Amino acid sequence: MPSTPCSAGPLAPNEGATNRFPARCACRTFDCHELSLLIADAAPTIDPDPVVATSHRHPQWLFLVVLDGDQWMEVEGRRLRIERGRMLMLPPARMHRPLPQRGMPTQLVLLVEDSWLVALASTQELDLEALRAPMLKPVEGHEVLAVAERLAREHLGRLPGREAMLRLLAEQLAHLCLRALAERPASARTARLVEQAVVYVETHLAEPLSRETIASHLGVSRATLDRLLSARLGCSSRELIYRSRLARARALLAHTECSITEVAAECGFASPSHLASRFRVAEGCSPRRYRARLRRG
Repeated sequence: MPSTPCSAGPLAPNEGATNRFPARCACRTFDCHELSLLIADAAPTIDPDPVVATSHRHPQWLFLVVLDGDQWMEVEGRRLRIERGRMLMLPPARMHRPLPQRGMPTQLVLLVEDSWLVALASTQELDLEALRAPMLKPVEGHEVLAVAERLAREHLGRLPGREAMLRLLAEQLAHLCLRALAERPASARTARLVEQAVVYVETHLAEPLSRETIASHLGVSRATLDRLLSARLGCSSRELIYRSRLARARALLAHTECSITEVAAECGFASPSHLASRFRVAEGCSPRRYRARLRRG
């Protein structure tokens, strides 16, 4: 699988440094169809002629876990400091480059094919669309860090069965990285998308509305839209439209002098009789009787 390492060339080790892993040159550990693993390991030092990496992108998802030291990266024009115990995730095709710095930290880079990660996300019932933005995630104390450190040790140990163990651990790390990312940032993005969906529906009630129009406005698939709404509101897009139209109808009947025909048109019902039939199911009475009951107190 073609890929470009996300670290500058290795620097000469400094005898006084205290890296938790022995100094090694950066090397590609292995490549297979779905995963590519790189472990860069060198003790901090001052390089008189540092290698300056050019900006590049990968067709795969990139997970970078720093095991020792700090890594400075430029991601789409933003400078990021990735400390030990933090993980950087980049979706496919995001421009980035490591910045020149004092030495190179011990870091692990895992590249994962998009199709493989999509399939993995579906087995964990995770919304991958909500993760398609660069993200810096603390993983101190998380299984991610423990497995990444075990991977580094397995690579350096050169024990029998090394290749098989590296593959198993790399797959486990991909699962854990995805789970770690989905724990909080995904829910925050889900909340924003759901809020946008609700606002869009409420401001377009008089117009034809459908799952397709809402999903297109948000830039997500129809299945993703319904999954987000179900997770946050416990309803589908169709139910959201229905509830919003009834809520607007109740407000207009209670606080305006609009006729039943005008209420139906304002709320997006096909006709007054359509409004009346929906209203009887929800309220147990006609719109006219609902208004009269409110005004009687």
